[in-house]
Amino acid sequence: ISHKQLTHLPDLSAVTVYGRFRCIGTGLLSLKGSPRKVIGNVVCRKNPLTSLEGASEDVGGAFFCDFCQLSSLKGAPKRVGTFFICLNNNLASLEGAPPGGIFSDFGFFPSWEEVPENLRVSDETRNTMLNEAVEAATVLQARLIVGRPICLRGKPHAQ
Repeated sequence: ISHKQLTHLPDLSAVTVYGRFRCIGTGLLSLKGSPRKVIGNVVCRKNPLTSLEGASEDVGGAFFCDFCQLSSLKGAPKRVGTFFICLNNNLASLEGAPPGGIFSDFGFFPSWEEVPENLRVSDETRNTMLNEAVEAATVLQARLIVGRPICLRGKPHAQ
């Protein structure tokens, strides 16, 4: 369905494609409705996509989402058989990329294990994890009631 000027896909979510699924340069704003499984490659490059939510879950070949406007890889396929190509986007990390070979603006990584730690999670996720860790480490989580004044640094404080 490449170059058909579609902003949204028809509902193909119950379909398995035995070959490749190409939707290059259609003007897609979303991948909702993508085939659940594609045996060959998925090529959704050159679309104004900002998210991969709704993308095919299982791709037997490569997945091309290059030259889009992605700021996150959330919603990327869970499995890609060969390579995941996400060049020329607005990515700050590779969080959400499927395991396997990744071609990105950060470089080529033959496997997820070779992705540097600083690219594995976004700043947003890192901040969320830090906030959760701070909350979990907080010892006092209820109001403190003291029967007599307490002294902090030698000065008495009233209740």
